[in-house]
Amino acid sequence: MSGKALNKKPLAVLMIGPLPPPIGGGQTVFKCLVDDLGKHNGCEIIVINTSRSIHSIAFIGNIAAAIRVIFKLCTKSRSVDVVTFHASRRGSLLFGPLVYIISRFYKKPCIFRFFGGGFDSFLESRGKILRWLFKKTVFSSYACLYQTKKLVNHFNEIGLKNVVWFSNYTKNIPSVPIKLSRKTCNRYVFVGRIERDKGIDVILDSAHFLDKEVTIDLYGPLSSTYSIEEIEYRGGGRIHYCGILSKEEVFKTLWEYDSLVYPTCYQNEGYPGAILDALSHGLPIISTDWMAIPEILDDTCSILIEPEDTQGFARAVNLLHKDVDLFSRLRYGSYERAQRFSDIHWTQFFVELLQKSVDNNHE
Repeated sequence: MSGKALNKKPLAVLMIGPLPPPIGGGQTVFKCLVDDLGKHNGCEIIVINTSRSIHSIAFIGNIAAAIRVIFKLCTKSRSVDVVTFHASRRGSLLFGPLVYIISRFYKKPCIFRFFGGGFDSFLESRGKILRWLFKKTVFSSYACLYQTKKLVNHFNEIGLKNVVWFSNYTKNIPSVPIKLSRKTCNRYVFVGRIERDKGIDVILDSAHFLDKEVTIDLYGPLSSTYSIEEIEYRGGGRIHYCGILSKEEVFKTLWEYDSLVYPTCYQNEGYPGAILDALSHGLPIISTDWMAIPEILDDTCSILIEPEDTQGFARAVNLLHKDVDLFSRLRYGSYERAQRFSDIHWTQFFVELLQKSVDNNHE
């Protein structure tokens, strides 16, 4: 974007998406972008929070949230320059066409951002009528932003012209290589939802195969599948549940650990924020060859195992613990890889996309 464009009146941007609580991947990445745009002198933002109360009954809460969001969308759209909608695949299907119709009624450009991966197969599994509706509305917007290159390639191949790669990103990336204060890898950490499809069973079942110096701490919201008592019992004194962290606490806490473990098999996995945050701390990653994970990790910064492979996970953890040279090499590789996911780069990229959508709308 030119210097002249940067001196224009700040863009009025309507940001529709989920803010915490509850804490989740979508809520976290949306809040990061809201915070970053709020500090950018090229934007003035208005936020419509799509999260429903965690204390409400599911059906009633969904209806109340829908009415609230639609009312605010109708009243706020007329006064902004551009409308942006940030949602999970299910939220996109439920509200995407309506957001498009209302934004176009007010003659505003609309940008859609989809959280996670797996949206291609999810959409394909819907009925023909819904897919047709999506094509006529959401897929006709100024831009559709996908988190993974796999999704970008898929929608390019079926003929969509408005597809844009917009990665998750991380903050506080050191400007110089991280000093290796610890020479051995003993303390491992998991950050995310404590659910089976995030690999929690794999972690817990590995307890009896881990070297005695190794510990793994789990942080994140507990699902109904697990209790603290079960984790402590199955963890055999080496794996512990340590509670929920805010985004700010994640950045601080990761400095206390040597490596992140993330053996996911989640069907909607994109670019997990925990992995990007760990890279910014120079932590080697043990994860899975699954969905878009290989787009962000390779053997310069990680060890990738097959999904649901408990023995493979334990071997990777023990290898990183024993091999000092491998630990050192992967730590430096993580620092190098983190440079690709800078908040400064991706925030400016989004601002430039907003400006282009407004300029295009005025042509």
